[in-house]
Amino acid sequence: MILFKNFNTKMVDLDEANMKVKVGISTVNYKDSDGDIILKSAYTKTLSENGPGGSKRIKHLKQHNTDQVIGRPLSFDWDGDTLYAVSEISNSTMGKDAIEDYKLDLFEHSIGYQPIKQAFSKDDDANMISELKMWEYSSVTWGANDKSPFMGFVKSLEKTEQINKVNQRMEKLINALRKGHYTDEKFEMIDLELTLIKQFYNEIISLKAIEPTIEATILNKEPIKIDLSQLKHSMKWN
Repeated sequence: MILFKNFNTKMVDLDEANMKVKVGISTVNYKDSDGDIILKSAYTKTLSENGPGGSKRIKHLKQHNTDQVIGRPLSFDWDGDTLYAVSEISNSTMGKDAIEDYKLDLFEHSIGYQPIKQAFSKDDDANMISELKMWEYSSVTWGANDKSPFMGFVKSLEKTEQINKVNQRMEKLINALRKGHYTDEKFEMIDLELTLIKQFYNEIISLKAIEPTIEATILNKEPIKIDLSQLKHSMKWN
């Protein structure tokens, strides 16, 4: 069984001209919310055997979806307890949309892996993972430690954290609508996500449904209104 684990890692470098990104995909030697501690040595074998110098089976996906391969790793390297990957992004519609998402800082990163060697440590009160097989790393809307959709992840937090997380996400999406150069398909995905966020606000603070305008206060700033139908016609699409 393949498991998913998020580390809240971000992009650290973008080479748009050559369709390459450097991203943090994992951190080690700390106890996460699942009660796991991944040791640095857990990655040694899988990166050697399945990385760019081996079978090249590790892929860069979007949302852990095997039908959405957006790139491949060119190299892996460590900086302290953080594992970084340099990815070559596909020159496809999906890949170009991913580059636009990276430009606007819309992604976190998560790995899909299978634990190979693990044992419970009473001293650390944690499950110590000493070897794993990494199948892929993914650009995700925002990470979770399970397969839950992103709104399910948000609802697992305290209400203040929920609102802060959704505010941060909504500000990024609105920035994407204003500045991004996306395909119509990508615009529809952003539209859908904003609709889910609107529904989330309706649920937690009993706001009346607003169609097709989304209204909210972002990060304690002045309230804004965005008419999605007007934005769609005013933006330039690839």
